[in-house]
Amino acid sequence: MRADLVIPADTIHRQRRASDPSASAWVSANAGAGKTRVLTDRVIRLLLDGAEPSRILCLTFTKAAAAEMTIRVFERLGSWVTLDEPALRRALEAMTGHRPDRATLARARRLFAKAVETPGGLKIETIHAFCERILHLVPFEANVPARFAVLDESQTAELLAEARGRVLTEAAIGGPRSARLAQALETVSLHCSGEALTGLIDCAVLDARIPSDPDEREVVISGLRAALDIPAGLDAAQVQRAMLAEGIPASELPALAAELRETGSKSDAAQAAALDAAASSLPADQRLAAYRSVFFTKDGGPKKSLATKAVAPGACAALVREQDRLLALDEMLKAVETAERTAALYTLAGAVRAEAEAAKRRLGALDFADLIRKTLELLERGSAGWVLYKLDRGIDHVLVDEAQDTNPDQWQILRRLTEEFTAGSGRPSKKPRTVFAVGDPKQSIYSFQGADPRRFEEGRRHWMSRTTAAKLAFEDVRLDLSFRSAPAILKAVDHTFRVASHFRGLSFDDSAVGTTHESARPRAPGQVEVWPTEVKGPAGDDPDAWELPVDEPERSAPPVVVASRIAQAVQCWTRAGDPAGRIWRAGEILILVRSRGPAFFAVIRALKAAGVPVAGADRFDIGEHIAVNDLVAAGQAALLPRNDLVLAAVLKSPLVGFTDDDLIRIAADRGEAEPLVDALERAAGEGDIRAEAACRALARWRALAREHGPFGFYAALLGPEGGRRRLIERLGGEAADA
Repeated sequence: MRADLVIPADTIHRQRRASDPSASAWVSANAGAGKTRVLTDRVIRLLLDGAEPSRILCLTFTKAAAAEMTIRVFERLGSWVTLDEPALRRALEAMTGHRPDRATLARARRLFAKAVETPGGLKIETIHAFCERILHLVPFEANVPARFAVLDESQTAELLAEARGRVLTEAAIGGPRSARLAQALETVSLHCSGEALTGLIDCAVLDARIPSDPDEREVVISGLRAALDIPAGLDAAQVQRAMLAEGIPASELPALAAELRETGSKSDAAQAAALDAAASSLPADQRLAAYRSVFFTKDGGPKKSLATKAVAPGACAALVREQDRLLALDEMLKAVETAERTAALYTLAGAVRAEAEAAKRRLGALDFADLIRKTLELLERGSAGWVLYKLDRGIDHVLVDEAQDTNPDQWQILRRLTEEFTAGSGRPSKKPRTVFAVGDPKQSIYSFQGADPRRFEEGRRHWMSRTTAAKLAFEDVRLDLSFRSAPAILKAVDHTFRVASHFRGLSFDDSAVGTTHESARPRAPGQVEVWPTEVKGPAGDDPDAWELPVDEPERSAPPVVVASRIAQAVQCWTRAGDPAGRIWRAGEILILVRSRGPAFFAVIRALKAAGVPVAGADRFDIGEHIAVNDLVAAGQAALLPRNDLVLAAVLKSPLVGFTDDDLIRIAADRGEAEPLVDALERAAGEGDIRAEAACRALARWRALAREHGPFGFYAALLGPEGGRRRLIERLGGEAADA
């Protein structure tokens, strides 16, 4: 335990209540409040209390969390084997609050061997691994392939991408379902295309809240239309026709346009031209667009001025009345289009899911979502009651970590598993069988997988009522003390969420108002600064795209501006010191980002430019880095010099250093059938110095490719050939990371 920690006796008492093996417990814990420590304590105290390791089921959210939990448990049990008696006594008393007797000390020393030697061992795993284990035990009853494979996230993403490609191809070129899919694709693609379209479809496919069954999707869309107050049977085309047909009669539009034109104002003349277009014989969609332009801005908002003061009051009043009518219809049009776009997206997502399901059946595979769904179907099937009976005979204690991210199906599985825990005489164990859950609704981040933080509170009420009704102990514990953050940070958080509108959505306890955090490090330094948000660069002339390299970031771009500000602050802390006068070392500063996007790399670049030692990117996609792409292109050019695109990329890369002018001078006048490499060699023969250097480099690369494998080729290219130096000089110090 760190010497700077100050832990109140009340917190220690709460931790012991939460880890008490004789009581079920529900723990709501803030970030950094020691959730993993409490969970570890509870597993160990269950073992110390005589629970069989094989009858404890501990469910965590990720494999990494399961591994961390297992390591912590075995490290603690292993340390007890080597402690002398006074030290072991102190460790047990600190954990339980009771002075252990000699039998307890002896049992504690044997726990490590017992946990290791028990067949099956401790069951600390993800809920997906638990479900996989059940399905493999009873595949026939669960209606799954006997030797099914489990697709990991990358394999699932690849399978879904292939399914999406087949569905979109069918929608575009025709197929058994092409009419319905083509209509859905047309509706959705009017508002997004390319990567935005595929990303939208992928999100819908993966969102557990969107039903797969067509009838269920219809129910959801009907509910959406009802929520938006859309009359039955109304579609967007009907609303658009009403906009043109039910307002100012088309026969009166020319006269109104003439009145506007008489003022001689340019704005009135533009309005008159739009009215003339609306009254013309143009197609209906063009007439509607012209008519809307009279009353709405390009952004879709209502125009503040429909005519100048020179226009007759009667004409102005008619325009205002018509705008009011169109505003109401426009709101209805937005609602209808929202429902229609949603229905179209659901149709595409449903087709992609169906394709993916067919592919999984062919492969005999299940993904993570299938594991949960199939297990729940198994446990709720009346004919599989014996499966529940067998499971119930093997589980006495269920512990759930990160419970706020458990989705409804997972909660239902847990309920089915623990139904008999409070069944009185039906309990196979004389000691109480317990349920333990720890989580924080404020940290729920998996809503797209169906997780609902409200379920955490519902689960607390469910198990508390069942446990207390059976006259068994139940501990409802809240842990507010943070072992991680400084007081200044926690005060800033509490101050922010003291505002009711900010706090809304963080808690589902009606009596709660704001957050409450305490720090176990009361003397830890801390400071919170709120910097202004950078939305866009300062006004000024746009940079000339022909003057800057394509990989040169715009200096006024928000990520670059913020990165420069961060670098200046860190530089000041490491040289002049912070406001308290302390000089910080670069290794003591950690910069956190929400995602590794442009701002992430801009910060690294700015720190290196400021002379601040920086470790660089902790994680990035090697294959996407421009330096690696240049190196790959160099290898391809050495093997296939007649590939014009690859050769052009290499010539423009820092490895050769051609400018646009160099490439145009050599390649622009060559014949259509002449490869770029021949044009390069011809220019070199005519005395072009830069072409000569490029030809010499390519010749050396081809020789390296003939003589060495990939390692030898790139070792020479980066070392003796000077490739590393050229890449870093051009792309910046962060290229060294790649």
